[in-house]
Amino acid sequence: MKKSICILAFLFATLWTSCQKKSDELRTDNSISVIGGRLRFANEKLFRMTLMDLSDAKRSKITKSLLPENFESIGKQVEVAGRDTLPFPACYYPVLNSNMEYQVADTIFRYDLTKRVKYAIPSSDMSEFENNEIGRDKYVVAQFSSNVLQMPASKSGRSYLTNIEIDARHQKEFYLEQYNGLPAQGRRKYVHELVTYQEIMLVGNRVVVAYLDLRIKLESKARTGWDPTNEARHISYSLTGETKVLTSSSPSTWYPQNNQNNININDVIVSFSDLKIPLQQFSYAMVGSQAGHYFSVELNGFISQQVNGDVPQNAWINSGYPLW
Repeated sequence: MKKSICILAFLFATLWTSCQKKSDELRTDNSISVIGGRLRFANEKLFRMTLMDLSDAKRSKITKSLLPENFESIGKQVEVAGRDTLPFPACYYPVLNSNMEYQVADTIFRYDLTKRVKYAIPSSDMSEFENNEIGRDKYVVAQFSSNVLQMPASKSGRSYLTNIEIDARHQKEFYLEQYNGLPAQGRRKYVHELVTYQEIMLVGNRVVVAYLDLRIKLESKARTGWDPTNEARHISYSLTGETKVLTSSSPSTWYPQNNQNNININDVIVSFSDLKIPLQQFSYAMVGSQAGHYFSVELNGFISQQVNGDVPQNAWINSGYPLW
């Protein structure tokens, strides 16, 4: 069993650096289905290319529409709850269920938020996995981490973020006066920030998969600090620029082969929770024992937020050339 997991992990790493076909060439009527409450992909290549499409802000809406309608994703649950405390990048929300799972062929992948690891469990071993918490380490195939260090709010200009940093320089506090046209009160804060996430394969080629997202938030002041709030707000944005991954790894291991991504995105939506917008996904083979990369970011344009029904002076149009 352990040998099969290692083989699967090796294929995972190889596919990151070799698959070049577009995802629409891989999909068939039965290639993505729902089994046991989790999304099942026919093969690893299809899953990776679907994730790559979901990591593109322009293609993500179309890709989401191709997923089974009867699947209850963690993304849908976050929208209903209006509270997002998950570390994952935007592209994970449509494919994970409430147990943080997805399935590829006959292997079930699950994330453990406490241990910050990813399991690969053959479906035939699922009962053993569920009933033997002590013996789960043999199924670990990757570890993940997200932003834990906040950069100075005074920082200006182009941003350089490591794999564990967050750039939350754009914030505005205000006092809520109305919500949905009715009197309301309380301290609120708009936040526009760049966030990072990475996974490191622990077997095979030791591939690092890195993500960069833009997160647009509304928070309320509580006794313990600032907490997410589920009040509806109108969001609009129009951004251009570029993101680039800087790494000493061999370019022959990069996927995609171009480490720079041009940004040209815009949208107008209503959101009840944090809005995560994918900016870049990139993978490479580790050099040595530590993952090492930076995201270089320059974004120009504006991001606008207003709580639904609040007074106009509490709206925030955050613009800059550059914003980051």
